[in-house]
Amino acid sequence: AEEEKDVLSNEMVETKAKLNEYKVLAESRQAETSKLLEEIESLRAKMECLDSESKAAIKTELDEYRTRADEYKSVAESRQEAMSKLLEEIGSLKAKMDNLATESNATNAQLNEYKALAES
Repeated sequence: AEEEKDVLSNEMVETKAKLNEYKVLAESRQAETSKLLEEIESLRAKMECLDSESKAAIKTELDEYRTRADEYKSVAESRQEAMSKLLEEIGSLKAKMDNLATESNATNAQLNEYKALAES
């Protein structure tokens, strides 16, 4: 029973570490995504500010900005999708951790019963 308790305890520690790892990764990706979305909006605002004469003179530059904005948007959406998957996995790991805690409590209760029987 002690060995089973140790195994459950180790699994719980590993699950918590993995959960924290995913949380940090998800937060990092969220920050990157926000940064990319801000840059997209900034680029679009710059394009709207150009007067009609300037637009004709720098059409090539605008096309590059549009291409970059589309690429950033695609990257941001891809990262958002990955973050959603990470958050799902975090939820799954949390449920697993809760199950391990329940199992650990049951094992502790059983261990205490055995100790009480051994002492009596």
